[in-house]
Amino acid sequence: LLPGVMLPSDETLRRIVVPPQVYLLLNGLGSSTWSEREEATRSLATLGVSDHVLLAAMLDRRLGIEQRSRLLGILTNRILEAPRGAVGIQMSTNMGSVIVNRVIPGMPAERFLRQGDRIVMIEGVKVLNNDDLTNIVQSRRPGDILEFQVERRVLDELGDARRDAEGRLLTELLEFDFPLGSIEQLDRSGNISTSTQVSKARESLVSSLRTRFGLRPVQLRTPDFVAKQLAFAERSP
Repeated sequence: LLPGVMLPSDETLRRIVVPPQVYLLLNGLGSSTWSEREEATRSLATLGVSDHVLLAAMLDRRLGIEQRSRLLGILTNRILEAPRGAVGIQMSTNMGSVIVNRVIPGMPAERFLRQGDRIVMIEGVKVLNNDDLTNIVQSRRPGDILEFQVERRVLDELGDARRDAEGRLLTELLEFDFPLGSIEQLDRSGNISTSTQVSKARESLVSSLRTRFGLRPVQLRTPDFVAKQLAFAERSP
């Protein structure tokens, strides 16, 4: 599930095939033994299935209250704690685009970008400043392949920037498709910058998830309450 994207409809979810292993673990969530419920929760949380598969499982009317609650908790954690993508650059904003100031060794950008490159678009979306780039990249996961459109200065044989007859720098427009690294890699290198917008979008997605699939409050009436209601009804004309 990506922040800013609507939850799929019930009709879409019903077309998803839920693997038998998921149903086996869902049964474990309803075990009469606490330790078995905990083990099933941990196993389901780390199972290599998509969020959409777990959402499809939420439609199963056979799930009990604790099964639904635990499954909802797993989905919530997956959304809030999902790994964030990263390019691996130090950057600045200039003239409505992002300038690559430095390429961080060991990150994906090292193979494709150069110092001085101007990042113009990502996935067909204009990148006007650092926040734009951070929001787009961190809304995706490590390993996702994105298309970058980059403006690069043309160099001569000596590595100096070439200019036209009017003295303007010559540039070429390049496109690169490359997989994202992870924000954890940036954290280790001390170059981390977390997108607040992505965090808020994830929280909004979780809110939508709980509104749609969360447990409905139930009004419990004690015997004393029922007796008082009956007595009141008898006194009424």
